[in-house]
Amino acid sequence: MAKGRKTGGRLPGSLNKATVEAREACAELVDDPEYRRRLGERLRAGELSPAVECMLWHYAKGKPKEEVQAAQNMVITWERPDWYTKDP
Repeated sequence: MAKGRKTGGRLPGSLNKATVEAREACAELVDDPEYRRRLGERLRAGELSPAVECMLWHYAKGKPKEEVQAAQNMVITWERPDWYTKDP
């Protein structure tokens, strides 16, 4: 390795092999017509978990914009928990 320079490995932003393989395996599952049919049946029967149903809405219609408003002169305090230490 050159001093202070990266000389090998993946390019920035490229996915590692495990990520690519996992993505391909998941795509194969969700692209299966039988899986999609059963997913639709579970959705219509109200048998999907709320998190999965929410995720389907986000993918289909987009996630709603979230806004956080802070009042002027707002004070935020944090107390260090007993278990917190700076030393490793």
